[in-house]
Amino acid sequence: HSGDQRAILVRFNLDGLAAGDTIASAVLSLFVSAHPTGTLALPVSVYSVLRPWNETEATWYNATANSLWTLAGCNGPGTDRASLLSASTVLTNTDVWISLDVTRLVQRWVNDPGSNFGLVIKAGNPIDVAAAATQAGDEYLFHSGEFAADPTTRPKLTVNYVPAGAGSPTATPTMVYGSPTAVTFQQLVSPTGEYTGTFDTFISDYGDPDTNYGEDVALRVRSNDHRASLIRFDVSSIPAFARVYSATLSLYVQSRTNVNSLPLSAYRLLIPWVDTEATWLQATATRRWAFPGANGLTTDRAPQAFATMVLTTTNVWTNWDVTPLAQEWIADPEANRGVILKAGSGTQVEYSLIASHHLANPTLRPRLQIVYALPVNVTPVPVPTRTPTATPSSTATPSIIPTVVVFQAGQRPDAGYTGVADTYISGEGDLSANYGLDPVFSVGAGDTRAALLRFDLSSIPPWVIVQNARLAVFSDGASIGYPLTISALQVLRPWSETQATWLDAMAGRRWTIPGANGLGSDRLARPSDTRVVNSLGVWYEFDITDMAAEWVASPEANAGLVLKGLDGPSVAYDFRSSQYQGVLGGLFRPQLILSYVVPPGPTPTPSNTRTPTATPTRLWTYLPIVLAGYQPLLLPSETPTPSSTAMVTPPTATETASSTATPTPTRTPTATATVTATPTATATVTATATPIVTTVVFRQGSNPWPSYNGVQDTYISNLAQGDDSTNFGRSNQITLHSNGRELGLMRFDVSMIPPTSTIVSGRLTLCVDSRSGVIPLVVNIHEVLRPWVADEATWLQAAAGWPWAIPGAAGATDKVQSPVSSNTLTQVDACAEFDLTPLVQSWVHNPTANKGLLLAGVALSDVEYRLRSSEYAAQSYRPKLVVTYIP
Repeated sequence: HSGDQRAILVRFNLDGLAAGDTIASAVLSLFVSAHPTGTLALPVSVYSVLRPWNETEATWYNATANSLWTLAGCNGPGTDRASLLSASTVLTNTDVWISLDVTRLVQRWVNDPGSNFGLVIKAGNPIDVAAAATQAGDEYLFHSGEFAADPTTRPKLTVNYVPAGAGSPTATPTMVYGSPTAVTFQQLVSPTGEYTGTFDTFISDYGDPDTNYGEDVALRVRSNDHRASLIRFDVSSIPAFARVYSATLSLYVQSRTNVNSLPLSAYRLLIPWVDTEATWLQATATRRWAFPGANGLTTDRAPQAFATMVLTTTNVWTNWDVTPLAQEWIADPEANRGVILKAGSGTQVEYSLIASHHLANPTLRPRLQIVYALPVNVTPVPVPTRTPTATPSSTATPSIIPTVVVFQAGQRPDAGYTGVADTYISGEGDLSANYGLDPVFSVGAGDTRAALLRFDLSSIPPWVIVQNARLAVFSDGASIGYPLTISALQVLRPWSETQATWLDAMAGRRWTIPGANGLGSDRLARPSDTRVVNSLGVWYEFDITDMAAEWVASPEANAGLVLKGLDGPSVAYDFRSSQYQGVLGGLFRPQLILSYVVPPGPTPTPSNTRTPTATPTRLWTYLPIVLAGYQPLLLPSETPTPSSTAMVTPPTATETASSTATPTPTRTPTATATVTATPTATATVTATATPIVTTVVFRQGSNPWPSYNGVQDTYISNLAQGDDSTNFGRSNQITLHSNGRELGLMRFDVSMIPPTSTIVSGRLTLCVDSRSGVIPLVVNIHEVLRPWVADEATWLQAAAGWPWAIPGAAGATDKVQSPVSSNTLTQVDACAEFDLTPLVQSWVHNPTANKGLLLAGVALSDVEYRLRSSEYAAQSYRPKLVVTYIP
């Protein structure tokens, strides 16, 4: 249910998998059965659960009959569930399957069965916030593991994996996928002359909104979206676990009504349609489009085009990159609704493209070429839905313990690590500007700004198997409160941190296409991972396992990666770079968290070695900054001891029953790769106790104890005459106005937390009491720099006799100008959450720095929201700060 009013818990028993198996893919599939309330698209997020729960006992308040959730609804970040989501999607239809990629979680559970507490699936607020304000809420229903009418629609987890020990030890361990295969789909032509999986038509409001053109030999598109074309290919012959390297949709332009050009955009379709029934008004004979012409955004089609081009001539092929869509269609055939081509505004013109019913020359029919590869030695495993009563032992130990290394400038693996290069390039303003020394890098919507990052991984031996690699970046600021979808793509060309610009990779060497957009020369076309960024002061992680595996095996191929923003509302997000200083600055720089194992077999003998002065003794210690993304981890740190002879030693011949022959490694390590094949120099692993994670709630008059009165709040105003000198400290509301003339002030005393503590998360919850209209209000939270008194503060003064530097706390010495967190308020009697983790860390580390928060509202038009203050009668609706920390 929207607003996280109802959530789903699900867990699968993975006893069919063995420790040491490498998970190639894991897809959770759920069947959407009904949408009983609401009419809107609903975003859902998946988090890993961090504590045991019982299927027949769990409630909103309890995980089991005798164990409460830390926060009701399995909402304790770092205790009940992970802080960052593992997967997400948007619900738009019923009687369909949704698929969620949970590969990383399943790999973790296989490596450590005791960590498998399953998943929690939570719904956010509807995408269309204006429409959502007019209805009570949105709810979707799914078939559960008890659904009896059709057991095939129960939840399912499909896992493809490489069994432990599969393949020859001398094979290159980082190759997960086999050789690429290219296949072309074209009606009655390819892959065979019997292929009939192309479905296409066009729809028109050019005087014929009820006419179907499914048997027409042409696909027509007309300016101002008067005619649009739909096309879909059946690609189900490709196995669902295939990896798509590229997918190209090719359409042949046959004719046009005049010589004018035509801008044409392609969108993903979201609902089923029938080529012989679809019209401008109907998707099928029995189902209308949400808005005529398939123009229901987020219901009929995606709101943003995935590709755009301009038609200027005839008798030519047009090629569209549909790689991400094809990957989705293959992984989840039920999601394949095809695409729709829509023409933009401009001079009147109509272009005709050859359709699948064209008879004169079948080779000119629409075609879809997909280049893909299949995992090597992958075995599909059916996983039972129901969870047996027995619980896996939390002491289960994998046969091969992965090594986890964190790379972060000036921090890890040690303070001397300087192997991170990062900058951003901008297609706005000065295209020749370099930003390599900036403390932040920026990513903008529509690829207006892109970030380049590279980590030196040459200290890791090239023969290891990389199991997982994640890039973590910390969001620092945003130009406005819109979300941004960001993709991580592998860079193929060397670049310089202090020379790269929008035009140049380095001095004297241009990108093939400005912005590092030369596909196959500057970068790959297919992203390794994509994430939606919508909050400030939090970590965002990208799965870059495939890139890191290649970089470890071939350091010379390591040109890093680029983060690019997809099309959407105009917004740019800043992330802290390797140059960031700030409060505890080094801990918030980009991280690459890499997990690997050494394959069993004979000891590789490198041709170039040197003897180090010390061998690290591997101690498992707590690295708290990694916690911001996922559940607590024990990560290795290295403490030199003076007496051994190898930094990294793969298993020797005496450790296995394999042949004693010594294979040649895949490359010769450089002088920086310190390896000596000495059987006696093995690392020592000493496990220490897992640190205690503590969560405390601060709320006036109730938490952490009934007499707690450490919350100060008020609002300041110059909206009405005399308001600028009026104090509202005793009000039970905090009023925010979209014109910036009513602002909130708030402060929590958190001094009970030991100053040496590490803050895992700090989240502020505010509840809406009333509002003047239905317009959504974006609330930005700023750090206050000047002391103020709740019962004395006004628009003019922070305290009696102490004015603000600029009225309204607008001065640079009054507040930090960039917001630390943002969220959107959309309805009354609803609460919104703001992530204040880095700010709480600074308050705990230095209590005198805690001057509290300033709340400012922004909206598209005039509106006022009134929040419940610490004076509000019902304690459960007062402002609340939930802090999770490690003492």
